[in-house]
Amino acid sequence: MGFPDASTQAGQSFLNQYNAISHDIFILIWACFMAGCLVQYVRACTSDGVAPFGPLAAMRWVTRHVRRYPLVALLFFIYSIGLVASATWYYPEIIGWYADVDQGDLLNHFRFVPSFVVETMKRNDFRFFPLAHQDLHVLSWFTPYVKVWAMVNALEAVAVVILVVRTVRRLVNAAAVPALPLLVTLLLLLNGAFLQSFYQFIYSERLLTLCLSLYIYAYLSWLKRCGDRYLPVALAAALVGAFLKDIAILLFVVPAVLRTVEVLYREGWQGWHRLQLERWIGLLLVGTFFAYGVLTGLPSIYAGDGSYTSGQSSWFLFGLRTLFLLAFMGVRILLIIVRRCRLSLLDGLNAGAILYAIALAGLVGYSERSYLALPLLLVSVIDAAYLYTIFIQCSVFSRVMSPRVCSGLVLVSCSGLGVWEHHQHSGFLQAAIPMVQRQESWRNAYTAMKHMAVRDRENGKPVNIMFSRQSWFNKRRHLHRLVFNRLIRFDPSSGVYNIMLGTGRGDSYNPKIGDYLLDIDGRLEIVKMKDSCWLLNEVCYELIHQSGSGGKEGRVFRAVKDGANDAASNKPIRS
Repeated sequence: MGFPDASTQAGQSFLNQYNAISHDIFILIWACFMAGCLVQYVRACTSDGVAPFGPLAAMRWVTRHVRRYPLVALLFFIYSIGLVASATWYYPEIIGWYADVDQGDLLNHFRFVPSFVVETMKRNDFRFFPLAHQDLHVLSWFTPYVKVWAMVNALEAVAVVILVVRTVRRLVNAAAVPALPLLVTLLLLLNGAFLQSFYQFIYSERLLTLCLSLYIYAYLSWLKRCGDRYLPVALAAALVGAFLKDIAILLFVVPAVLRTVEVLYREGWQGWHRLQLERWIGLLLVGTFFAYGVLTGLPSIYAGDGSYTSGQSSWFLFGLRTLFLLAFMGVRILLIIVRRCRLSLLDGLNAGAILYAIALAGLVGYSERSYLALPLLLVSVIDAAYLYTIFIQCSVFSRVMSPRVCSGLVLVSCSGLGVWEHHQHSGFLQAAIPMVQRQESWRNAYTAMKHMAVRDRENGKPVNIMFSRQSWFNKRRHLHRLVFNRLIRFDPSSGVYNIMLGTGRGDSYNPKIGDYLLDIDGRLEIVKMKDSCWLLNEVCYELIHQSGSGGKEGRVFRAVKDGANDAASNKPIRS
């Protein structure tokens, strides 16, 4: 007895059941390992004589460091205000996720939200990121407010800076380095990829960057024998980060592999007992390959829909930060060859970042301007901060470089970098402004449609709202909350109109004068004619609302006449 054909209803039902059962087993096993890491961490804290970090200790720590680094605190305060103030759910993907969160009158919180699960655990296109976005999934159980989600994003950004600063200090065995927190903060906040990842909710690179920062700091602390508690912390960070992206495992495995090779080369098999964390990372690598085969490989082969990278070309677009990373790694290799320095965890981190970039370029292409490059850009910041610390610690400069001079040097250098990246169209303003404008245009169009629909109903007029089948908005995604007599879906491929909600539900429909055509996300191909007529499927519309940016997004049209008999006299013009 064979399996049903994947194209049949029975085949789809079998595939859905397989995905549900296999991912449930995966989550259960993963949760057991995470619980084990937590237990080992508590035990290690006891053996190290350190109390677990509590709320009161955290508040005292924050207060002390805000007083010590007021400029850094001010930068993050401004960054957080901007992040929270402009946060909305008017963005691709999050529209569908938030529609599911908003169901059940906000009374059914603790449940698996279907859209979060379908996006990551029911894809059959060889994509593997089962834990991506699950931080938002869990957060949605406790609050539906995206402003609170944005506050969590801001806290994650702060945590990344803290971990990077601590990592660099530990690399050079320095208790404090003047202006180092300011340098790391500016290098990250001025980067467009960093802002894009932390501003939006849909990019798993945000959580991946946090996990990588924690992993490197804990790994380095474990190597320097700062306490047994760092081993379960490093392993827990790798357990989360490895399942956030298809190729994320490279960032966690490559440093461990290089250290294993270095220890065995110097000490032989006698050094095997020193590789406790590396052995666990090796097991994680085996587990990741097995999980990929079971969770993604087998169902994707069965479904036969091909890979999500089909049709993608390999390309690599360099930038200043990528070139700096390559140059830094090249110099380190030369110094290791001439035995001026030894192989360290920093070299493994650089090698992992380069392999990650190469794999990314082979799958979907690599560009320093993209949020996809954020892990590599994080590593370049660690390298730059390391070089800065070495420079400050030189005996020649340590005598003349006061904290104020260091802060001035950092401000001038980072300002120059920001201006350069702005001219290269990879700065934070080029990333922030389009995202804010896009979300505002969507929000304003939705609000305008809501007000016009209410006004027409109060005046006793029928309200028929049409939308494109290709739109992110549909009868389940927020349009059902509008006031209307009919909500009508237009299929651009067939030219057919169907009533999705309201009077005559399920029937076909012909547009009438006064009907609304909603194009919030700009996915509707409508042609502008002369005499202010916008022609779609031989029906003439007038533009009654458009976003302030004047682009294709955020538009509302109204049918004014049948354009079938009038189309010949109208010639398309550029919109």
